[in-house]
Amino acid sequence: MNIEQILTHLAHATYVPFTLIRDDRETFHSPELTYLPNLTALIHAHALPLEKDVILAFTEELLCIGFIRIKNTSELVIMGPVSSIPCNNRRAQQILRRYGIPSTQAGDLLGYFSNTPKLSLLKFANLLIFANYILNQETLEIMDLLPDEYHLEKTDDTIPAEQSAFSEDDLIHDSQEFEKKLYSLVKYGNTKELNDLFDAMPFSGNVGVLANDLLRNAKNLIICSITMTSRAAVEGGLDYESSLRHADAYLQKVEMAPDVASVYALHQNMLKTFTSLVAKRRIGNPDSPTAVKIYNYVEQHLYRKINEQEIADALGLSRPYLCTQFKRETGMNLNDFITRVKIDEARSLLTTTNKSASEIATMLDFSSQSYFQAVFKKTTGMTPKQYRTSHYT
Repeated sequence: MNIEQILTHLAHATYVPFTLIRDDRETFHSPELTYLPNLTALIHAHALPLEKDVILAFTEELLCIGFIRIKNTSELVIMGPVSSIPCNNRRAQQILRRYGIPSTQAGDLLGYFSNTPKLSLLKFANLLIFANYILNQETLEIMDLLPDEYHLEKTDDTIPAEQSAFSEDDLIHDSQEFEKKLYSLVKYGNTKELNDLFDAMPFSGNVGVLANDLLRNAKNLIICSITMTSRAAVEGGLDYESSLRHADAYLQKVEMAPDVASVYALHQNMLKTFTSLVAKRRIGNPDSPTAVKIYNYVEQHLYRKINEQEIADALGLSRPYLCTQFKRETGMNLNDFITRVKIDEARSLLTTTNKSASEIATMLDFSSQSYFQAVFKKTTGMTPKQYRTSHYT
């Protein structure tokens, strides 16, 4: 039986499309769906060099795509793409934009997905493992397909930070208060404080094989957290569509986690992803490298006085050029932006700690408590006391 016959049987058994690439050219499709060659040609053109023989890809548009390199040959098999959820016109437009395809082809794309199955990421992963076994006589486990986000990473310590808002002793152990702190960091895009929180938490993720009921419980807790995190991100300025798309992706990713350690790692990476997305939105222009560098610098040095000249020196730019460029790219005055980031941090501290307004003003290096009170009220429309009270009623 040749490889074309094998792929035909796999397609008939799984209802998933298979494409054969031989010598860097598409030579076979099964089934022969009208729009399949268009999609696989684009996927093949955009695919990065394969670091492993079997790759599971899950795109931001919730498409599942598999790549299998046939051993000792120049042949590559593309499995899919299939959608993990029903595809409507809006999602079709997003997919077309991703690959630079004219929106007039939305009808063809919708027709393609109406003829392919809707598979969860976990189901697709198991089918990919099965297909690889048939093609390469090689046994894989789900763990072999998991990307880096299922593993904990150490926080990047190369950027200096002079003070953290809390230490390990300051961590709030009451679950309700801890959740309030955690989702506040997401809402205000406080990526540094989130990393500090993870660094201070005692659990390292090094756990052994656990019973299925404990794993299921861990997954259920993370599923609840994904919902709350996406809601906090929307409150922080992330658009609803983007938040929903990322939440849907993580809801499927969590089901692939094989143990509690990988669930915990995925949870951390999910929180970091949403917090980073909010942070970029708050910059005003997330595509501006200058604005991103400024935001990162301000966030790393929140707990002391920061001025325009200092930031310019740190970035190797002149102050006039920096201020003009920042204004042009974001529409904001740089000093006003620095103040806004500090006030956002003050909001978070008011709702997640018992620190007084005076303590917060000192921590954030405002010249006086009265000045802090005035700036806070101008920005939020409330005094610090009123703001704290409104979040506890």
